[in-house]
Amino acid sequence: MQVAEIEAKSSVTPSSLPSTRLARAAINLAKYIRRENFSAVIMSGKSSALSHALFIAAWKRLLPVKPMPPIFIFNDEGNILLHKNIPGDCHDRLSRAQRFIDSNLPLLNTYKQAKACYVDEFISTGEKYMVLRSVFRSLGFEAISFAFYAGGLTVEKNGYVAELDMSLVTLLHQHTRDAERSALFRPTLAAALRTIKTLTVG
Repeated sequence: MQVAEIEAKSSVTPSSLPSTRLARAAINLAKYIRRENFSAVIMSGKSSALSHALFIAAWKRLLPVKPMPPIFIFNDEGNILLHKNIPGDCHDRLSRAQRFIDSNLPLLNTYKQAKACYVDEFISTGEKYMVLRSVFRSLGFEAISFAFYAGGLTVEKNGYVAELDMSLVTLLHQHTRDAERSALFRPTLAAALRTIKTLTVG
């Protein structure tokens, strides 16, 4: 074995693995949700499956007997209404988004005056965040906050970021945009979920 190979292998510690960093970020995000005493958690789109699994695992690890805040998930149709480019003006978007909530997530309306947190995998440019913040506040969610599992140093002011790690952002971004990479990501997610159960939490 070459010296370079030995050095490369020795530099990979458990704490540097993507699955461990993702697990740690999930624990930190769950701590934030609990510390800020949010009454509801909101997620959306295809990536919500990952956010949902990590959040539930982290919450159960931290607070096994504490009730979890209700989680409201916008499916693909709802996700498009929240921040994707759609025909019509801002008023049309808000009207359609509210109709979607009324039809699919009616209980969410009761949390408009409460502290709610939108949880997403990562934040990079902040463009999606800005649109979501505007839409939710226009819909009456005045106390809406945002939390992300990963982000870069340049965007931390846009919301709570559990881990400021641009390499983790890249990993999560590939997972959400590429079907082949998404399949390759599953073992990382599975490892992260196992790691959450063994992490020391305080």
